[in-house]
Amino acid sequence: MTRGPIETYLGHLDAGEAADAVACFADDALYLRPRMDPEGSMTSEFEVMRGTERIAEFFAARGKPRGVHELVWSQIHDGVQVVVGHSADGPPGRTDLLFFSVAQLDDDDLIAEYASSAIPMESDLYSSLAIGRGPSRDAQS
Repeated sequence: MTRGPIETYLGHLDAGEAADAVACFADDALYLRPRMDPEGSMTSEFEVMRGTERIAEFFAARGKPRGVHELVWSQIHDGVQVVVGHSADGPPGRTDLLFFSVAQLDDDDLIAEYASSAIPMESDLYSSLAIGRGPSRDAQS
């Protein structure tokens, strides 16, 4: 698995190190993520932020995430990083999520553009994905 800026960012985020997480982004970075309702469930809307000052304000208002990000796959090619993973030990009552993030990296390997979304692991969509079914049934025969 390729390690890159998204892993570094998520590690700092999970540890509650907001300033270090923000330092993974370019000054004028674009940050896009699903909006959460007060109970911590995703809505159909997205939050869009521009610049490290705004991203830092968002992290400060949100506080340390209750869950952690566990990566399953990561790849960097031509300045673009893609990661897939899941959140674990999230807030009580919230299902674990399969998440995927994409980042455009700048020349200093800082995140210039970041977009993330997720699928609840208990959803029909998740169970229809190969990653949600575990090992291939053909491989088990």
